[in-house]
Amino acid sequence: MLNRIKLLFLATGLLLMVVGVKPVIAKVKADDSSVAPSSSTLARGTSVDGYWSDDAYSWNGWITNGCNFCTGDPSCQCFYSDSTNGSGIFQVNINQYTTMIWSQELDYSTYGLTTSGSLWNACYPASGEGEIDDIGGSAANTLTYATTGQLCVTPDGQNQTYTGSYIIDGGTGLYPDYQGAGTIGDAIYGRLPSEVVSQIQFNGNIVPPAPSPSPLPTPSPWAAVATPTP
Repeated sequence: MLNRIKLLFLATGLLLMVVGVKPVIAKVKADDSSVAPSSSTLARGTSVDGYWSDDAYSWNGWITNGCNFCTGDPSCQCFYSDSTNGSGIFQVNINQYTTMIWSQELDYSTYGLTTSGSLWNACYPASGEGEIDDIGGSAANTLTYATTGQLCVTPDGQNQTYTGSYIIDGGTGLYPDYQGAGTIGDAIYGRLPSEVVSQIQFNGNIVPPAPSPSPLPTPSPWAAVATPTP
């Protein structure tokens, strides 16, 4: 009897396969053709004319905003850097390095001070935005990003580091509306004089924007509505 049951199941399965019906336990491969694979990115650069600024009270009692994000706050300070007279290189996957122009602003509040290791080894939560332009020598190729992290004074009290993460929130040219994320690090040498040397490095990934999901169908206003039976 048991053998007959086994033969019956086997015959049923073969019949279903012949007519094109998949068994319930068969795994259906997800359609991933619409999702582009991400590419690794590496970028780094040098700034030779970075400078510090802040939001400060002016002679008439108004606050002069030297920073763009934490405005109207005397505790707000910021660091600007760019590749003017410096350098910048950009790489996708293992392709050849190409040039880029970059700029960045990091803002932080002195109210957020925490110590790390010693009383003069201060750290501050920081955030900012940046641009990568003229990638590969073409003004059409750009990327924009936002970053959050921590700005810390080194143990000798002379220099600063910024470590954080970034998210790509826009692009043009070869990178239209591209997305991506990764880590970012800055080495900032000195606080005075006003022109400060700094190094910057990005490690992450980049990918074309994911396709928008299809909108749900809109119900017809003339659709029949069932009337409850009294």
